[in-house]
Amino acid sequence: MFLHDLLHAALDGLRLIPFLFVSYVIIELVEHKLDVRHIAFLQRSGRVGPLVSSLLGLFPQCGFSAATASLYSYGIVSRGTLLAAFLATSDEMLPILIANRVSGRLILFILAIKALSGMLTGFLVDSIENKKKGTLETRCSNLHIENTCKYQGKHIFLSALYQTIKIAVFLIVVIFLVDLAVEVLGFETMHEFVLKDSIWGPLLAGVLGFVPSCAVSVVFTTLYLQNCMSLGALLSGLLVGSGTGILILIRTNRNVKDNLVTLLLLYIAGVLVGLFTEIILIF
Repeated sequence: MFLHDLLHAALDGLRLIPFLFVSYVIIELVEHKLDVRHIAFLQRSGRVGPLVSSLLGLFPQCGFSAATASLYSYGIVSRGTLLAAFLATSDEMLPILIANRVSGRLILFILAIKALSGMLTGFLVDSIENKKKGTLETRCSNLHIENTCKYQGKHIFLSALYQTIKIAVFLIVVIFLVDLAVEVLGFETMHEFVLKDSIWGPLLAGVLGFVPSCAVSVVFTTLYLQNCMSLGALLSGLLVGSGTGILILIRTNRNVKDNLVTLLLLYIAGVLVGLFTEIILIF
């Protein structure tokens, strides 16, 4: 069990490396090549970010949420764009549903709910905050990606590679611990925790969605297919569950208050959709 979980964590971490590397290359290019006016233009043009982010997040992988979290920490994308990516992220849900021959109508319904939730939440948050985070002048004072600034003047790709390796190692360790905990608890414990056909299901599933691992989507989807979880709880858990994106956000953004606001908004959006679905199904 130990070796299996370690191998699974290593594979998950390695799979994220291309996404992480691309995001850090973008950050390095912004830091070294663009001036303040270009950054301001980039931020203003990101008003459609929630739309693009929610659509890209539907692809079955969690690398996009991780990359978006890194870009948010640097101030390149808005909180609304980040939330859209988190809410739309599908992870392993889609392949599992397809492999189990779930009806195409149900699959499209779930994907549509995730995309719409991401878009609406993202645009609403951005319209309220009305300002993006971070500027080029403050990149070395409030840039939360450690040690990036000390690489100024050196090769961009070397700096990006350094950050990628460091974050990947951190992810592998955490994913391993999460996978081990899930395997020890087992599906029965998860079933009792989520309370099928209960109004509490979406609330508890939303909490479990914060577990920073792509494996959570596997657990939720499997429980639903085994008739151990309601559709409302499934949606709540999948919407809040953002794979390793939450880990990257916490790791790269040292502003604890800002992270708490983001995670609270993520939870509220996911649970509201789950509760609304649950109420409709009950009545």
